[in-house]
Amino acid sequence: MIEGKIIDLLSNIFGGDFLEINITDWKENGSLDLFAADIVKFLLTSQPTPPNSSRGVSIKKAHYFFQKCDEYEREWDYSWKNFNNMWVKYKSIAHFMYVNVYEFNNMLYVFPSDPLFAEKIDNILADTDRLKAYFEKSFYVFNELAERLDRRATETIKFPKLPRGFVPVPVFTPALSQEAIDTMARYKSTHNL
Repeated sequence: MIEGKIIDLLSNIFGGDFLEINITDWKENGSLDLFAADIVKFLLTSQPTPPNSSRGVSIKKAHYFFQKCDEYEREWDYSWKNFNNMWVKYKSIAHFMYVNVYEFNNMLYVFPSDPLFAEKIDNILADTDRLKAYFEKSFYVFNELAERLDRRATETIKFPKLPRGFVPVPVFTPALSQEAIDTMARYKSTHNL
């Protein structure tokens, strides 16, 4: 049975607790999953200016961006402390959230109260190619974040061990709008970068 093989595969990747279901209050424009996905989107689309890490992408710059720019559909109007605390809480799975939201149109959002819940789970597990692509794209995003952010921001995040044959697959990262570029230019000028 293919579902048993997939369960075994996922169990090897994530360990025995991967089937824990985290039931959240889903709001189309305000869930914390989208918060983490939007931060990752900003971090992937921002242009780092190496080699000086103070000029690279950062969570502090993401906070400034979300306070000053309407680039995304949703508003994340949090104080720096709350913004950072939420990032710390979600950073270890944010790459998965980004891929689910921006690459897979929320395919992994399923709700136990949905009458078609079991059927949706079966469909997700049966589409092994798409599931493999999901993990490979998540692996790519994880590697990009590790490369772009200061190593202290990602050193505690460990990507699950994937089976042989899984390789990072690039994701589409749209360019920032001119408004966003101007917003970040103001950040650089006010912070002497």
